Amino acid sequence: MHDVNILDEILPEAGAFYVMDRGYVDFERLYIFTLSAAFFVVRTKSNVLLQRRYSHPVDKATGVRSDHTVILTAIDSAKAYPDPLRRVSYLDVETRKRFKFLTNNFTLPALTIALIYKARWQVELFFKWIKQHLRIKSFYGTSENGRQDPNLDCRVDLRAGRHRPQAVGTGYEPLPDSTDSQRYAF
Repeated sequence: MHDVNILDEILPEAGAFYVMDRGYVDFERLYIFTLSAAFFVVRTKSNVLLQRRYSHPVDKATGVRSDHTVILTAIDSAKAYPDPLRRVSYLDVETRKRFKFLTNNFTLPALTIALIYKARWQVELFFKWIKQHLRIKSFYGTSENGRQDPNLDCRVDLRAGRHRPQAVGTGYEPLPDSTDSQRYAF
């Protein structure tokens, strides 16, 4: 089962943001988010054929290199996603890596789009911390992926105002607070 198939399981919520890596670039599925008034930010693949319609001004000191309104030009892609998209190009000054994102949100600043994607990395670090520090005896999952790889079907519910989760046993570190001043690269 390909990762992108999970998009068929999601019922997009109007106004919500869905942040995905380039393995989820499927324009027919992404168009469902637009039709549902939900937003997505996805890292684009290098082989996506686009035509620039508008260039918006950017402050390159922020790391944003370009902010374009684009349309898809490949026939199948354009048929699957007929609306314009926004392509934001961002240079991470810490790693000197360039990232290109596609989104259906045209109102937030380009830097905010890049930072939304960057925040996705915090979730990755959270799951990495879980795997390294918690002894998990069982997983609950009903999907085929959940049975094959429990980390793919893990769900987390952290409620505001509760104490941060602590690992059971001695010698384990507490979960890093999201307000820690550490910066993480993409």
